[in-house]
Amino acid sequence: MADGRRGPRQPDRRRPRRAPSERRAAGRARVALSTERIVDAAVAILDEGGPDALTFRRLAGELGVGVASLYWHVDDKEDLLMLCFEHVLDADRAPIEPGPGAGDWKRDIREQLLGYFDLSERHPWIAAIAPGVTADGFSVAVRVLGLTGERIRSLGFDDVRTFYLASALFGSLTSIMMQTMRLAYGPPGRREDVLAEFADALGRQEDQYPGVARLARVMATHSDRDQFVAAVDVILAGIEAEAAKL
Repeated sequence: MADGRRGPRQPDRRRPRRAPSERRAAGRARVALSTERIVDAAVAILDEGGPDALTFRRLAGELGVGVASLYWHVDDKEDLLMLCFEHVLDADRAPIEPGPGAGDWKRDIREQLLGYFDLSERHPWIAAIAPGVTADGFSVAVRVLGLTGERIRSLGFDDVRTFYLASALFGSLTSIMMQTMRLAYGPPGRREDVLAEFADALGRQEDQYPGVARLARVMATHSDRDQFVAAVDVILAGIEAEAAKL
């Protein structure tokens, strides 16, 4: 005004400045969260560090959301693990699940078991949940015992013998999967260090067990897959020989 006096003060129409916690919450809300995003992030954590590395706090941090928001999509860690298992299984479900009665019984069993083993090498953490059941009723234990059992029973074995033979195959699978998982997570070079230590222990028994040093050299550099294939082939050969006598 000409006389220097100010007019009535106008109301401040600017948006009130929010507290930092409110701004963080708003930022998280803008992140589109879905079960698919949660599972993808969880699988990445599992592949890197195994089941112990997967916590809801870490997962929420990776996704840029609040921990509570995860519970809109998953019930708990067990539920999340099974969703992750379903996710990694989808890409491999066909080759590791031959149809009933399809093809040669030995080939079908061998390919199915190797399919699961190869999956566990890519995702070692699945060994921890292999006995579990997914939302659609899928279970590695049930599927392996079911398919191998049907193949073995078709050779003329009774239910008792079928159970023991199928269990032997499943036991070989789960034991090597657990071994792979234990050696997969930890400091770099852990697997090599463990094998070298065991090989050294074998080598020191050369006087008591002649020739064991040669086995020790193999132990230090062996392939888990080749080891598993050898076990499966021996069991299948034994089943075939026993079936021929029925």
